[in-house]
Amino acid sequence: MKFVLTPLEQAQVNPYLNPPADTPYGLEYAFHLLGDVQPFRVEGTSYFRLPFVPLVAHVLPSKSDAAWRVSNVILQHWTAAERYARVIASKIPKPTD
Repeated sequence: MKFVLTPLEQAQVNPYLNPPADTPYGLEYAFHLLGDVQPFRVEGTSYFRLPFVPLVAHVLPSKSDAAWRVSNVILQHWTAAERYARVIASKIPKPTD
């Protein structure tokens, strides 16, 4: 399976920025209930656990910690491996008024 991400056009985003309360579309109505979503921004992203970690933990449970360490070293020093990370965390700060 391959996913291709392309930049969104403004016309694709506009219906969700300020949807009316009487919209017939469920997703737009959910954004209406959510309120203003513009202040949210991602400040940082971290990548964790390459796919071999669960395999090693299952086959050789005593080597699970070593697998985590190897995975972390690979992700820190070889940025191309980020695309294979199975856990991705993003820092999204709480907006201030």
